Amino acid sequence: MKWQCRILFLLSFLFIPFYCLSAQELRILTEELPPYSFSDENGRAAGFVTEVVREMVGRTDLTIAGGEIKVLPWARAYQMVRQEENVLLFTVTRTPERDELFKWIGPVAERTIWLWKMKERKDIVITSLRDAGKYRVGDVRGYSTAEYLTNLGFVLDYCNSDEHNFKKLIYGRIDILPALELSAAYHMKQNGRDSDQLEKLIVLDDRYDYYLVLNKETSDTIVSRLHAALDGMKRDGTYESIRTGYLR
Repeated sequence: MKWQCRILFLLSFLFIPFYCLSAQELRILTEELPPYSFSDENGRAAGFVTEVVREMVGRTDLTIAGGEIKVLPWARAYQMVRQEENVLLFTVTRTPERDELFKWIGPVAERTIWLWKMKERKDIVITSLRDAGKYRVGDVRGYSTAEYLTNLGFVLDYCNSDEHNFKKLIYGRIDILPALELSAAYHMKQNGRDSDQLEKLIVLDDRYDYYLVLNKETSDTIVSRLHAALDGMKRDGTYESIRTGYLR
């Protein structure tokens, strides 16, 4: 009887690592970047990539710490994923400068930035980026697109938010603005307009894509599980179904 108890005791230790692994928690963080991620009216994380991440985690045996994705200021969230194990942050532009800082999952969204005009504005004709300099181009102060355009010699009409920038476009106070396709659709909807009232002009920047990042100390097993979940969503149409919902 004693030897049977000893065997059972030893076997219980063998199963501890597997139990701990299956109950692995991730602290999942994001920022205010509508429609990819934002706080809804109840203060809960919402948005396109937020929905994708929830579905990804649901397809694994991982769990979200505290049961909720946290929406934090970007600088704070970025510092946490740099310093703490098992922290996941989205949505992050993958650049050569950042490549060695994290473990990456994705791409989770395209980052093709277009120049847009209102479709009714037949007077605006652009075949090259140089042509855009003839018109009033609006952008948000501090955005990377604003810096990029300024470095190209553009004199911009600044404002403090995408919401304000789109209002200026709709009411003819600017002629052109830069935006991602999902962002354009979202902000037109927020202004009670249809995205079909917009027209793409030319691509401003398509060098990078958006990814999820994990702290470098996070287990490769966790990274593999999340990769597999995202790949599965893209194969079975779930990913595209979520994305399409934000284009309407």
